[in-house]
Amino acid sequence: MQITQFAVIASVVSLGASHALPIWDMLPRQEKIGQIMYLFAHLVDQNCAYSYVPDCHHLFMLRGLSNLVNMSEHTLNKLDPQQRGAQRVIWGAVMRDTWLPPSPAPHHLPYYLVPQVDEMSNEIEHSFPNPPKPPTPLL
Repeated sequence: MQITQFAVIASVVSLGASHALPIWDMLPRQEKIGQIMYLFAHLVDQNCAYSYVPDCHHLFMLRGLSNLVNMSEHTLNKLDPQQRGAQRVIWGAVMRDTWLPPSPAPHHLPYYLVPQVDEMSNEIEHSFPNPPKPPTPLL
């Protein structure tokens, strides 16, 4: 009796622990693009929150949508929003690894005295290099 119970419990546990089919690969193209665009819109909001770039949201969304629509099915299959590091992977693929230009410096301060603002969110973990130092005058 105990052996039978053990066998039944073991078989139920093994069914629950089996790997699921990759559902993302089975979704239609339009649904994949919709889910990726939803996540991309949140990433654009994060990246443009403190940006000095005019029309940041509009520019990124247009560029992202045009790149996303032209992606192959094989590339879309690699952009599952539920995978680990999906935000970084999706941002890199949709924006084709291009980032925001550095923020323009306010006109009342020299560019090397303006604190550098990180235009990227913490999830993406990229920042722009500091501007070059002004040349030292020769005496």
